[in-house]
Amino acid sequence: MYLCNCNGLTVTDVVKACAGGLNKAGEVFACYKVEECCGKCVPEIEECLLNSKKK
Repeated sequence: MYLCNCNGLTVTDVVKACAGGLNKAGEVFACYKVEECCGKCVPEIEECLLNSKKK
């Protein structure tokens, strides 16, 4: 499932970034060498990061 339609980032991409120790949406964007566009995905990315850390 896509979390960021603008950049094509998926839940799997965010989970992988979390496993690499990233904690913020901006870090995820930088990891994949993309930039935040509309910003609608930021809350969902950060929620996904938090949920991935709990597992």
